[in-house]
Amino acid sequence: MRRCFVPKCLALLACAVLWLPLKAQGSEVPIQASGKPLPTNGPYLSIGLGALKPEDVSKGSLDTSFDLGPLTEAAVGYRFGDFRTDISYSYTKNTVDRVSAQIMGATRDLPSNGSMQTNSGFLNLYYDVPTRKRFRPYLGGGVGYSRVDYSINGSASVNDFTQTRSYGSSFNSLGYQGKIGVSYAASNTIDLFTEAVYRGFTMKMSPYQSIDSLGFQLGVRYRF
Repeated sequence: MRRCFVPKCLALLACAVLWLPLKAQGSEVPIQASGKPLPTNGPYLSIGLGALKPEDVSKGSLDTSFDLGPLTEAAVGYRFGDFRTDISYSYTKNTVDRVSAQIMGATRDLPSNGSMQTNSGFLNLYYDVPTRKRFRPYLGGGVGYSRVDYSINGSASVNDFTQTRSYGSSFNSLGYQGKIGVSYAASNTIDLFTEAVYRGFTMKMSPYQSIDSLGFQLGVRYRF
């Protein structure tokens, strides 16, 4: 059964993002050796590592939940003042945690295995809230293209009769993501950041259900 944890988690992180800069009232933006402020325009590279969990998926008589799995994302972009845009590549992989099915009128948890992995490319746009401090909250989102591969298997024995249920496929889909986070200017060229990630696909795994996921990342951004 699908769980509505996405709005609650995003609301909690939004509160944290808005609270952190207020705690850093004494942390001014770093300046260059010349005494001039940091440039507001320029290219950057970033990499993030974290974890992501898809919501439960139902298909036919099977309900499937996934474990929290690794999330990686690398990006190259350009900053325009308080706005920045980048192109990113992301990889995720989640193993099957539990599969349940209706068998002879009863819901049973099945011995199961399988996984789902995605390879995605996104074009993203971000807005960094101007705080004039080292801590800066930001909002962002992007659209792109994703390759999804999944295979799910489950089997059960009832009255000496073993039933096996499985499904799997590979498909390409338009993807989208939303982010809310906070960055910290550690030096003239290095930003550290943490963010929550909401991600989805326009293609559905079943006639009525798309894939929605929630995760987080910690990362570093290098400004040229």
